[in-house]
Amino acid sequence: MEALVAYLALTVPTFIMVVSRAIGLFMQAPVLSNRNLPAPVRMSLIAGISLVAMTQMPATAALPQQLLGFVIVAMTELALGFILGYSANIMFLAIQSAGELGGVQAGLSSASVQNPFTKTNVNAMGTFYFNIAILIFMVFGGHLWLIGGFVQSFALVPIGGFVLSPAVGAQVILASGAFLAITIQLALPMVTVVFVAELGVGYMSKVAQQASSLTQDLVTIAKPVSGLILLLLLLPNLMSMTHQYAEQNMKDMHRFLQVAGENSKR
Repeated sequence: MEALVAYLALTVPTFIMVVSRAIGLFMQAPVLSNRNLPAPVRMSLIAGISLVAMTQMPATAALPQQLLGFVIVAMTELALGFILGYSANIMFLAIQSAGELGGVQAGLSSASVQNPFTKTNVNAMGTFYFNIAILIFMVFGGHLWLIGGFVQSFALVPIGGFVLSPAVGAQVILASGAFLAITIQLALPMVTVVFVAELGVGYMSKVAQQASSLTQDLVTIAKPVSGLILLLLLLPNLMSMTHQYAEQNMKDMHRFLQVAGENSKR
């Protein structure tokens, strides 16, 4: 009985720390943060992944005995998991923003629908871009890689070793900077084509001013039609670029863990 009590006294605090990091991951990570997941399912996944991580993680240093120190370490673990999930999710938010920007330029912003993953209202093109990205991410096993990266994170950054240093902050800023780059790269073709179509219709209105009603109809039709046609043409490119972004995202997360691990050893 005493051996069991001693074993629980050693493993339960460690398990709480692993769960804290997992909760942070599930707050932001793509697929895992799906708002449609019921709370019991979410908690079961967190507990299961945490148990798997405990079987693979190396020996950890002794945790603080005082309540305040224990809570502080748990909060740092929560922050680390949150940053990992945010780093993985930034790509999907950028792709959704690119779709929204293209939808606004194509005159499709009035068709607002709810994104089932994030429970936010965005235009139809933004939701379509986001769902395509999630589908590609799951097809090549990105969600499994994400869980595997979480398990391996304990080898790179042991429990209680995460420190919010300038180097870690620089890695987070670098990941956030990719948001703007991805959004521009994906939205630029759509914005350019719609702008050219609108410019052509505007030129026609100057040439034939008496056909103002016809010009207005052309403006109303040309933008969404050109946007939808371009969307179909760019769909294969969207898939390949999403795959490339996901691979780069994996490398960025691994680099972040390496930097955080190096800081924990100092």
